Parts: sequence; structure tokens; C-alpha cells
Amino acid sequence: MSAMKVLLLASPLVLALSTGPVSPEGLGPELSRASSTLQGSESNRVRGTRVSLVPPKGFTRAKLFVGFEHEETGSSIMILSMAAPIDNLLQGMTKENLAASGVELLSKSEVTRERVRGAQLLASQTAGGVEYSKCMFLVGNDTRSAMIVGAYPSSLESELGESLRAAIFEATFDPELELDPFDAVSFRVRSTEKLVVQPEGVGGVIVLVAPDAKTPGSPGDPLLVIAQSYSDVAIEDLEAFSIERARQTQYQTNIKVLESKPAKLSGMDSYELILSASDSKTKTPTRIYQVLAVAEDRYFVLQGMCAESKFDEFLPEFRRVKNSFTLAEEVKGSEE
Repeated sequence: MSAMKVLLLASPLVLALSTGPVSPEGLGPELSRASSTLQGSESNRVRGTRVSLVPPKGFTRAKLFVGFEHEETGSSIMILSMAAPIDNLLQGMTKENLAASGVELLSKSEVTRERVRGAQLLASQTAGGVEYSKCMFLVGNDTRSAMIVGAYPSSLESELGESLRAAIFEATFDPELELDPFDAVSFRVRSTEKLVVQPEGVGGVIVLVAPDAKTPGSPGDPLLVIAQSYSDVAIEDLEAFSIERARQTQYQTNIKVLESKPAKLSGMDSYELILSASDSKTKTPTRIYQVLAVAEDRYFVLQGMCAESKFDEFLPEFRRVKNSFTLAEEVKGSEE
């Protein structure tokens, strides 16, 4: 299994947890010993995040996500930085929720450090007949947080286990650091008069909202999200793949295709869709604008949505952002 597939197994919904205290430093003797196997003595901040860490030896900058990977073993470290309270991040990490995803809970330990708090998690999961070990560090304060997830084949515990846990659990988090949302992605877009790039994305996702948008927003408020895939996907039928991807839109039901046509996004083959839908909670009629483009080793999704009553106003804005899309020279996500 590739590093990317292992990485995807490490999402918040497939980690299992339990409870148990640890020291404020969050490190036991095992992790102190493992520190000697890290690449250097000083942590480096991972671009696009508030996290600083030293990856284990043999790990290199990941090509398609923010973090590091060890291609030979299919191991990875993925880092997500979020403008969200740490309590929100921890809320969904229940044993019951995660067990439903086929993950075995091993441990959850609360951590308190200067200016931040969080939890350190250990879990395992079998996929494709292979057992994978996972370690996760959730850290943050009342307004900002991060999630650091490591995954590796359990059969390599003696070679990778201690060093990977040390790298993740010794990581530091600076809640005061201001981020450039484009540091962690391989593309650029421009704001428009009615849609503004938010100062923080989520894990390499760029978000645009109206300049006067309130938090939290209301169903039907204009929203544009742009993301790149976390793995190379063989797409044989671009239109069918685009429609299937649109039907997976969260918090929307009764999704129907109204318009579908080939398009270009920064020179890449793409498909443009306009769809009708309903907000899953309020039943507010909505419209979705989606462009999905394919590159050699990834695909990009630009998806805008708003209330049906506002769509004529915001469709031109969605397209202006789409037309401003350009590829950066390389995928960001390396340490500075």
C-alpha cells in the first residue's frame, strides 16, 4: 500500500481512543530514548502550519500533502493546521465513533503545555490484510489547533515505532503564528470583490467567503472551497468522476446535475458542473458550481455553493476565482 493510502487511513474518523494521564511534557522514557533517532537536534517549522518537528531519518517532504513520507515503507506524517478550538477537534474523538470505522483503540493521553493543551493518541487498523500502527498529536488553544498524524506498518515497530512517536509527540505548536494560506498548497487564486480568501485554510484547503461573512455562517451563504487530492487517482471518465465527486458534497442532499461541460483549469483538462441541491438540515434550496481538473499526479476540485436565490449573483464570482487559478512551481509543505 502506498504512503498516500496509509495516510488516508489516519483521518480523525478512523482513529480510536482511550484515556490516561501523562506528564505535562507529554514524553515518557521511551520517547526520550527515541529522540536520538531523529534527523536533527532542533525542530523546523513545517510550512503552512504552526507546527515544528524533526522527522525521523529517512523521511522526506511529502509531495502531495503537508508533512513527510517514507516511500519505501509506506509510512507518513501528515499535519493539519486549523482555525478552530482544540476542544472542537477533540470532540469527535470518541471510542464509539472511531470503532465504527474499524479502528482498534489503544490509548489516549491528555497533554498540557505552555499556552496549549491537547491529547496524544495511539491506534491500529488493518487494511488490505496489513496492520498499521498510528500515532496522533492533537494540540491547540481556544482559537487555533493542529493535528499531526503518523502511520506505519505495525511489522516495522522496531524500526520506526519509537522514532515516529518521538517526532510527533515532541512536536511544538505556536498558536500566535500568523499563516499564509497558500504556503501549504500547489496553486494560487485571487480574491474578488464578493469572495475573499480566508487567512487560514484547513489542511491545504483554500476557503473564500463574502467579505461580511459571519462566523458561524448560515445555510445558503456563499462559500468557495479549493482543494487538491491527497493521492494520484486513475481517472478514466472525467465527467463521471466529477459527477460522483459532486454527489459526495457534505451537508447537501438531492444533488442533481443541471449543466455539464468540458473545461480547462490553468491548462489542465477539467469538467465544469452546475448542480441543484438542498441543505441537509434546513432544506434550503442551493446551487453548486464545481470544476474538477486532472494533473499528472493529482486532481484539483473547485467547489462553490450558495442559496439558489443568490446563485445568479455569485456564479460570475465563482468563475472569476476559477479563471485566476494558477499552479505554483511545486507542492509546498516542506519545513522551512
